[in-house]
Amino acid sequence: MNGEQSYDLINADAYSVDELREATFEGQGRLSRPLALALLGRKNYPQKVQDMERLLTNEQEMPRLRAMSAQFLGEIGGPDATRVLERGLDSRQGVTLRAVALALAKTGSREHVSRLESLAQRPDPVGKTARRALDVLSNRVQGTGTPRVGPEAPRLSLGQNERVAAIDVGVPSDVDLAGAIRGVPSRRLSRDGALSLRCQGRDLIFLFGEESVRRGVDLFVNQGEVGVVAERRKVEGTGWEERYRVVVEPRPNRVFSVVVTTHDARPVLRGDGQIRGQEAQFQLGSIDAPGAVPVEIRGRFDGRRLTIDEARSSQRRRPAKTPSSLHRP
Repeated sequence: MNGEQSYDLINADAYSVDELREATFEGQGRLSRPLALALLGRKNYPQKVQDMERLLTNEQEMPRLRAMSAQFLGEIGGPDATRVLERGLDSRQGVTLRAVALALAKTGSREHVSRLESLAQRPDPVGKTARRALDVLSNRVQGTGTPRVGPEAPRLSLGQNERVAAIDVGVPSDVDLAGAIRGVPSRRLSRDGALSLRCQGRDLIFLFGEESVRRGVDLFVNQGEVGVVAERRKVEGTGWEERYRVVVEPRPNRVFSVVVTTHDARPVLRGDGQIRGQEAQFQLGSIDAPGAVPVEIRGRFDGRRLTIDEARSSQRRRPAKTPSSLHRP
């Protein structure tokens, strides 16, 4: 992806809610039903939760549409959306169940841990997804989840002859900051300490959780999620959406580990840090995995301000898995 505007952008603003609802539920119009729903999910309108419920709870509906509706309910958050997702746990369709589990990881509460634990016992893909969702939910609401990557996980490093791109770090504009917070409605996020990051055409914003940033450097002494990274959308509309989560795990002697995962708990970055006085210093690197891009980040947090001293990325990507190996452990 480069920094130029994508020519295959389909903007949700070009269609009214009524047009998208007609295409989604009746198959009328120029758009396919999945594309219409993808655009409809970017809209805010009064009956949105009811529309997603109509799709999610219909066992005769296309699994892809049911999964998409679960995803949007997870993004909407709140009691009404969560109640619909609870109903989705009764689905007999695997694709739907997997999407519901991941959505509950975003917006669920302690009472949903046992439901996900039950799903996690299954030996099929639903169980695997439920285990990832359980990690995310536990870290969010209890601080008792175990990061999926321990400190022994290998990290990629940037070689001396590596083609490196700088990651531009700065303070996000008020407009972008407000948009990023709106793009993650299932979280209570703070404007304090937010940072913008731009690299190779990607626009990202890191946001602390409100409760985390209030704890200052003590946020590193309790295990759990401390913030999220939102990314600007460049296809299927505009705006921002959650891309990554940042989880910390304390260790002895004021040392801590940091794991950055995708929204469904797939780890992408890992690092370590230490609290010295009233400042926490840390370093992060990409986890060695097929398709990973080597990244190195060094920074510090003084309880109020997050500072990135160095951030750079390779211009090469590790080879991805071959199609025949995609389903291997």
